[in-house]
Amino acid sequence: MYVLLTSVHDFIIKDIRNAHKGDIDSAPPKTINEHFAEILEKTESFAGTSKQKLAYIFSQFLKIKPTEKNIDDMADMLGQSEILEPDAKKHRNSAKQKNS
Repeated sequence: MYVLLTSVHDFIIKDIRNAHKGDIDSAPPKTINEHFAEILEKTESFAGTSKQKLAYIFSQFLKIKPTEKNIDDMADMLGQSEILEPDAKKHRNSAKQKNS
């Protein structure tokens, strides 16, 4: 259902975009869905930790040059997050303890 709605949404957006292509304030050439899909495809081939991959995604969205230093700095900041689990194993272990 979601895929169908997304496809219909993209079709409508493209139709509106084509109708207003010459306008000064026209929409960007890609929808946010298309842009996000491209970023995720690039991220799949990016070598690094999960936090580095997340930093890479942020750098692409924010149009920050994804240098090694920028990615590492951003990954370090993400490592300080109280929301992101620093270690997937720790997350699995805590889930096992809750189920016991």
